[in-house]
Amino acid sequence: MPHSVSPQDVYCTSGNSPTVRSYGPESGPVVLVLGGISASPDLHWWPGIVGPGAPVDLSRYRVLSVGWITHHDATPHTQARRILEVLDDLGITRLHAAVGCSYGGMVALALGEIAPARAGRIVAIAAAHRPHPLATAWRWIQRRVALFGERGEGLALARALAMTSYRSARELDARFAGRTEALEAWLSHHGEKFSEQFTADEFVALSGAIDRHRVEPEGIHSPTTVVGFDSDQLAPPWLLDELCSRLPRSERVELKTVYGHDGFLKETALLAPILRRVLTEELEVAA
Repeated sequence: MPHSVSPQDVYCTSGNSPTVRSYGPESGPVVLVLGGISASPDLHWWPGIVGPGAPVDLSRYRVLSVGWITHHDATPHTQARRILEVLDDLGITRLHAAVGCSYGGMVALALGEIAPARAGRIVAIAAAHRPHPLATAWRWIQRRVALFGERGEGLALARALAMTSYRSARELDARFAGRTEALEAWLSHHGEKFSEQFTADEFVALSGAIDRHRVEPEGIHSPTTVVGFDSDQLAPPWLLDELCSRLPRSERVELKTVYGHDGFLKETALLAPILRRVLTEELEVAA
């Protein structure tokens, strides 16, 4: 999304509720867009997908985005309930679609479970109905490192470790084979950047929320498109297959990429036609 595009209004709820930002025409079908734990509600994190003329077209849709709650006992269901409260405050009875990536995909699934009539369609990208133990093990180590370190160094190391789980072994080999210093610089860059934007407590809360995530797919009645990546270590294809086998109304899309879990950020050219089709189909059905 071009940086010249600004939200038409900013809605900040009181207390511990998230900041919600609104883009596009207020009269347009409402699309909720949710990113990973580090995504900003400004939506600049998803260029090529959200913007004027993009699949999530800001000249056509009213797009809402949120900032995350960072309670230590929060879950994706907590986030979803707060979002529903905000939708009530804004007078939005039904979403055209809820589109979520990674942690945001978990929140979109939770919203579909607790309020089946509120979303016309759900698109869950790189997100499943539950975490699997290997990913939970990685996150537990990351949280321990983040809390053990001092002056942000532990958080930077935790994020550097997380980067190795977001990408595939194939992609890292193609980029860094024989280039150890470049690999170390890449890890340091991402670790330091993350530690400048988040505290260790915020990271621990959001990371823990992922491991507390549980959704019963049978309770989600909105048509749901589940998009995954063949090299994703955190939301692997077999787990998304399990999700779809339990959803009452589902479509399964798997994309090939070397970027692993970060495919939702790196493979926007592959995602764009899928999202454009899904959002347009629902518009045509509703017309």
